Amino acid sequence: MASTLLIRHAQASFGTADYDRLSALGIVQARLAGEFLATTVRPIARIVTGSLARQRDTATEIAAAVTQVMGQSPDIILDQRLDELCIDELIARIAPGLDDPTGEIAFDLANAKTSSRSYQKAIRHVFAKWQAMPGDAAIESWPAFMARARTAIREITSRTPRGTTTIAVSSGALIAAVAQHVLGLPGEAVYTLFEAMRNCSITHLLHSRDRISLSSFNDTTYLAAMGMTRSLPDLVTYR
Repeated sequence: MASTLLIRHAQASFGTADYDRLSALGIVQARLAGEFLATTVRPIARIVTGSLARQRDTATEIAAAVTQVMGQSPDIILDQRLDELCIDELIARIAPGLDDPTGEIAFDLANAKTSSRSYQKAIRHVFAKWQAMPGDAAIESWPAFMARARTAIREITSRTPRGTTTIAVSSGALIAAVAQHVLGLPGEAVYTLFEAMRNCSITHLLHSRDRISLSSFNDTTYLAAMGMTRSLPDLVTYR
């Protein structure tokens, strides 16, 4: 069999003018992920990453750590199908039209830029509505997003030689969509999986020919363990 490890990007810069860049902690997370993968996963066939800066920089830091441990640099391949759902566009387009008798949605929207809790709640408000929406040329539709996730993972797994591992760096919603597809869960499960995603978590897919199985999901035990041994607390983050 072959393996594909879906890695959610390391911590980005929430609450700053440019979210799409790794924080100082995110750089540490990505480096530790690379070190862990280099010592536990061999051979690494390649690293595939989405085009967003936080994804590409996570892949670069992982590759640098792998090179340092193994003495050989894996190829990094860009695949825009691994890009995250355009969440801020969904919120901006959908949230104003939602019923808000208690003012909860307005409160969460007002605080979404500074409170990760309010931001996550804002996503929750719009996600189910978006899934039920008909096609809209202004935003990626739910069927198009799911088709993108399925096509990307099928192609990535099919190009991973037997006995090797591909590392694929993406984001929370895309990884959740892949897990939902592989497990055959209903569409509403995607948000539940997405909400729980941690930075630099590892989701392990085992595959042979056209069969893909989920071996583990959203695992950050390695970060917690490495943090304890190096006096680096609070390495496990959600945003």
